[in-house]
Amino acid sequence: MRILILCLAVLMLAVPARSGRESEAYDYPVVSGELLGDHELAYDDGGFERWGINPSWAEEIQVGFAMPNTDPWMLTTVRLWVGGTLDHSVVVREAPNGITGAPGEVIDESVLFNPGTPIPPVRWVDVDISGLSLVLCGGEEIFIGVRLDGIDDSIGLDDTAADGHTWGFYRGEWCDDTGDWGVNAGVRVIPVEASFSPDSTTWGAIKALFL
Repeated sequence: MRILILCLAVLMLAVPARSGRESEAYDYPVVSGELLGDHELAYDDGGFERWGINPSWAEEIQVGFAMPNTDPWMLTTVRLWVGGTLDHSVVVREAPNGITGAPGEVIDESVLFNPGTPIPPVRWVDVDISGLSLVLCGGEEIFIGVRLDGIDDSIGLDDTAADGHTWGFYRGEWCDDTGDWGVNAGVRVIPVEASFSPDSTTWGAIKALFL
């Protein structure tokens, strides 16, 4: 019996720090509607079964995206299935280990938006980020998300979609929400193909056009 108790204690210590996280269920799945753009990148399947808040779910949500395999691309719009009545920031982060790894340093968090609805989230909020001049090569990876204020906001969680790349910052560390919890957060991005003169012979020259 003592050996069994010791084994159980070891197993309990081995459980990742995700234990204790909680999300809420909608009374019925909420359907998100049609895609906004031809190249809209999304991991959710168009319906949300749950929603999360800060601090019980996460302080920040990030979703990793890989650009289509043609280039270059300019990010124009972020779509967020969020609810709340205060200003929030779109948070863009590096993907130093790819989008299968945890989000990296902040690239920008200057774009503000107000969801304009109380919790739980019931619609997409489209945020224009074209002013950031984020230009990426085909196949280049990036994280985009939102920081939850813990006052009156929430984000939709899809637990029936295929694998994606959602991460949540919870109690001081990044958690793999898709891998460990099987959910994809309501974050989408819309890139547009950028056309440049053939004279722009280097990628640095291409990016310089937007600075």
